[in-house]
Amino acid sequence: MKKLVVRGKIPAHIVEGTVLYDKQDIISYVKEIDEFKKKYMTFREFMQEIGYSFSFNGQALNHKIIKFASAVNIEFYDIGDYRIKSTNYFLNREDIKTFKDNYVNIFDAAKIMNVLPIRAVRNLKNQGIEIKEINHLYNLMFVKRNDIHTHKKLKEARYGYTKKEIKKMLNIGIVSLEEVFTFYKVLPDPNTGLFSIQDVEKLKVLQERVYKNIKEKYYTEVEMREEIQVSINTLRRDGILDNTKIKFPHIARIKEYKKNIKAVYSKKKVRRYLEKREENDYILSLKRNLSSSVYDNFYELVHVYRLHFSEKSSYTEKCWFNYVKSKLTKSRAHYKTLQKYLQQLIECSKILVGVTKEKEIFDFSTKELNMGIFNGNVSGEFQKWLYVFLKELNTDYKKKFHIEELNYKYSKRRKKRNKEKSIYKIEDYISLYNYTINIEIHKKKSIMDVKRIIHSDTSYSMYESAWLYMLLHLNNAWRHNDILEFPRIDLQKLGITSLDWIEENKLTNELAQRIINQVKLKKFIHSKTGKKRYFLCSQELIIPLSYAIILCELRCQVVNPQSEYLINFKGRKFKDKTRNVFFEEYGNGFKFSSLKMNRTLISYMYDVIKKTTDRNPLEITKYVRTHSNIEMTNIYIDIPREHLDFMTKQLFDVGYFGYTYDMMASILLGEPPKEREKRTVRALLTKNVMGNIYKIEGIAGYLNRIAEEKKTLLEYLESVAKEILQDTFHFIKLGQMPAKEENYQCIFSKCEFEEIKCDMCPFAIPHFYALSAISARVVKRVEEYKDKITLNCSEGEKTRLANLLLRDMILLKEAKEKFGEDTLNEFIENGYENLKRSISELPNPYIHSSIEKEVGR
Repeated sequence: MKKLVVRGKIPAHIVEGTVLYDKQDIISYVKEIDEFKKKYMTFREFMQEIGYSFSFNGQALNHKIIKFASAVNIEFYDIGDYRIKSTNYFLNREDIKTFKDNYVNIFDAAKIMNVLPIRAVRNLKNQGIEIKEINHLYNLMFVKRNDIHTHKKLKEARYGYTKKEIKKMLNIGIVSLEEVFTFYKVLPDPNTGLFSIQDVEKLKVLQERVYKNIKEKYYTEVEMREEIQVSINTLRRDGILDNTKIKFPHIARIKEYKKNIKAVYSKKKVRRYLEKREENDYILSLKRNLSSSVYDNFYELVHVYRLHFSEKSSYTEKCWFNYVKSKLTKSRAHYKTLQKYLQQLIECSKILVGVTKEKEIFDFSTKELNMGIFNGNVSGEFQKWLYVFLKELNTDYKKKFHIEELNYKYSKRRKKRNKEKSIYKIEDYISLYNYTINIEIHKKKSIMDVKRIIHSDTSYSMYESAWLYMLLHLNNAWRHNDILEFPRIDLQKLGITSLDWIEENKLTNELAQRIINQVKLKKFIHSKTGKKRYFLCSQELIIPLSYAIILCELRCQVVNPQSEYLINFKGRKFKDKTRNVFFEEYGNGFKFSSLKMNRTLISYMYDVIKKTTDRNPLEITKYVRTHSNIEMTNIYIDIPREHLDFMTKQLFDVGYFGYTYDMMASILLGEPPKEREKRTVRALLTKNVMGNIYKIEGIAGYLNRIAEEKKTLLEYLESVAKEILQDTFHFIKLGQMPAKEENYQCIFSKCEFEEIKCDMCPFAIPHFYALSAISARVVKRVEEYKDKITLNCSEGEKTRLANLLLRDMILLKEAKEKFGEDTLNEFIENGYENLKRSISELPNPYIHSSIEKEVGR
């Protein structure tokens, strides 16, 4: 207060020695201060007002602010010694407001000019425009707004934009900018080197329009992978990528398209393709998955294909549909044959719809029908259906054509010509065999061809399919259509992941055998008869066939992931183009025929059995019929003796195993009796395998019984004359000693023990194919044993279950020794070792009994 009194702001009154102040004087002073604050602000407040966010150092800036205020017409007020808000320097608020309206800092100026701040300062100075500054910070450097806009207008009128400025405005790279200039024919001013503002503004509008169009109407590859359920390789193979793509416009390389995207793809065309693909999948499903009424499939297919008869042929439509319904409903053909009929009748429907647009079918003349249907352009299979249909048309209806005059080659009965049913000579078969198993030739060519289809190369010739097709023909007398339906396999189990792997690695015998075993586990049916067919692969074919299977599977994974089958012949035919490429290095003008090869195999099979056994020809024929339904030839066949063993290996499946089979081989090979005794001991299971089951009363006795059986069997085999044993062993290898049950052979030509099942009989010899049933039975019996034990079943039931399990495990042990554990694992879900472990860990058979027993410890 003393300072206020000294400065004369508030008068002091001394009353009776006491200093007093008039209340009204104080109120007046406060009002005066408030009015001052409304009119003026401190330097600190000014700095905050113009956007200076750093701590304010008054001593360093005060004289600069005073100088700046003078330059920009802001009133500066110094109140002298007296201080308000700890300062005596103030600036006029109204002047500051005017300043802010008229000036902008360099940061804001640069934005208006669309350049960097450093470039803005340089450009303004070059144009002689004054910059007012407190210091050299861009937010403390100011220029008049009018000067900025005047500069911009001058630049637009007289100059334009530099390349760098346009690059920043469009936000694209310099390479893309050059492409944009070229595409839209935008050129700089030859004198200044600048691009006109009008051109740049047009580019900005175009960029927005093109970007929006790309965003709405096109996919990138990444977007396609995320949004559609079809692989890029499939789209590429089907030609969709080429048909739908456009080169990515450089002007739209902004935002998410900044990356190096070379092309985009029309959403409309891709979606149209997906709809068509979905329709094709539905059509394929209708053709493959026949309902109980095949006519329903036909009727649905007609609608999917949009096969609509015209109004001028409505009666033809009615008659045709009735005819098709009758044929499909009454047919008792095999499932595969019905599928073929369905396809043929659909094609016939297309023909009828096409030719009857203007009139009913019965209004056609004979000449018109011959021109429209019965000509070289229409398949004979289709002609046959249509001929019978025309023949069965209502006979009461007057027709213009005469059925007997139709140019249908089977309409008149012709004397059948006895076409010679030839076979390949043995030398030709062996030559073809050696060529087909040549891995050096076919592996390399197959890999190259698979790469072609993966990369949509039109020179793809289906070489890997041809190799597999030919290899299968060497051992199996299967019809063409059955070979085409050779199933896919699981490569993941084998650790084979790519073509690179198969190029860099050689298949081992073990790995190849695992592939063949996968195939052996598949179920094969003759498409024509519905009967079971058997897959055969001789030792020499294991590795080449495995290579062909792997290559076809790798191609399927990329190109045909939905396919059930490995062979990829277009139209399901081994066409000349593919055949010629495959036999390119074979020469000799060789012409392969599937039917002729099948006839060759079964004829040689017949001759092998006839030459090496004394079997009745009728019995041989009966056996051959179980392996193929191809008709045999009547021509003379004679396999030379030097080729007999080779042909036997190719035509007969040596997949038998077990103690009996091994003992026969041992005796015939002259193995010493002591070695055979050791084999007998090894054939029995040890206690550690069966675990607690050994505690069952009588189990040891049963094991002794099995040992006695084997001993008796060995004694019997040793007592048989070696020549007879040799013949029996040979008959078994040729499959000529069938037992009562499937997948077993018997050492007796007629069963001596009718009451005993083959799987319990020591004289029965199981085949590889029996393993599936044996393995499943063991797993089932383990579970059954667990269930019965917990139910506290009778002693007799425990013993029965343990005995059965014991005998089956002995069979599996023998199979393991013959085929290896990997093979056995294919039949057992959790593997052979886990099965053994689960058996050894089975619960104590008496743990649930009220009386504990000490048995077999």
